[in-house]
Amino acid sequence: MPEAAIKRCIRNPDTNKIDILDECFPSEAFKFLGLSSKYDNAKIHVEDELARRLVISVIQNNSDRFDNFHVFFAPGGASYMKQNYILHYSQENNNKNFVLFDGDQHYAWPILDLDSLPAKDLNNKDYLKQEIKNFTRQDIDFAKDGGNGKSRDDQIIEAQQKYITFYKRCVRFLPKETPEEIIWDDSLVGKLLQESVYLIDVLNEPNYKLKISKTALAFIGNSDPGSIRAIQDILIKNWIEKDDDCQLEIKKFYWSLWGL
Repeated sequence: MPEAAIKRCIRNPDTNKIDILDECFPSEAFKFLGLSSKYDNAKIHVEDELARRLVISVIQNNSDRFDNFHVFFAPGGASYMKQNYILHYSQENNNKNFVLFDGDQHYAWPILDLDSLPAKDLNNKDYLKQEIKNFTRQDIDFAKDGGNGKSRDDQIIEAQQKYITFYKRCVRFLPKETPEEIIWDDSLVGKLLQESVYLIDVLNEPNYKLKISKTALAFIGNSDPGSIRAIQDILIKNWIEKDDDCQLEIKKFYWSLWGL
């Protein structure tokens, strides 16, 4: 069949309408079949390298469904992300940016519903500032034009409203306090260290980062970054194979992006 006789229909994620492309080569006719999410090629910003590897492992284990996401982290931690990255993302009018925090960053306070606010609160920058602090647990600074005057307070209010909207719609949390807690497995580590005198100390350690560090020291002989990463890789592989409730929660996050 000549390419002029083939028309390819594909959903436009920005307009939410169907675009019809003329003169499609037969080899391209089914290339975009199944790509129906407005979040195709979305960026998912996580807190650190372990969270990135953990989330990517879930994607790779479900590559038939979740392969259109870019997962990344940048130095700075949760507080820096809230003040800088989320502030930036909230000003972009698209469906391409999401933040997946560790579970210990979960809302300290329910996020208010802007649609239900009376005008006196909706347009009150001090009220909105306090509400943002309530759920982020920190003060967020919003820049404005006009120096120290009040002439452009409307800019701050608009930015605050966008920040609240973005946080409510696009910020999610891992199902446990830290990625280390998600992948940790007493049974597996017990097998790795079954002949080690450090096993009890490792199992009794309450901090999951230190648990992994101590496991590396006992199993490999040192706790340098490479050894810690090796233990993390063992734990991630074991966790993926178990397909537990934490994985289900992460997959639910992806499914929500696809509208399933």
